Amino acid sequence: MSKTTTNKVYTCDVIDDEKTGDQLLQIPDEMMEELEWKVGDELKFDMKKKCISIINLSLKKRQKQPALFKGKKNGN
Repeated sequence: MSKTTTNKVYTCDVIDDEKTGDQLLQIPDEMMEELEWKVGDELKFDMKKKCISIINLSLKKRQKQPALFKGKKNGN
């Protein structure tokens, strides 16, 4: 089954972790569901000019070999 890809823009909050000093990207649940992302997925960030693209490497693996990931809770 093929899926039509559309360009949709999401706004994500950046949260400062006071304990570690790290900055965390809070991805909206709607985005996670719509894009079939799962907690624990491996993400790659591509930054060009003022734009950041996020590539879900785990999703690509699931799509290439769906039988291997069927039934796994986090898709890893």
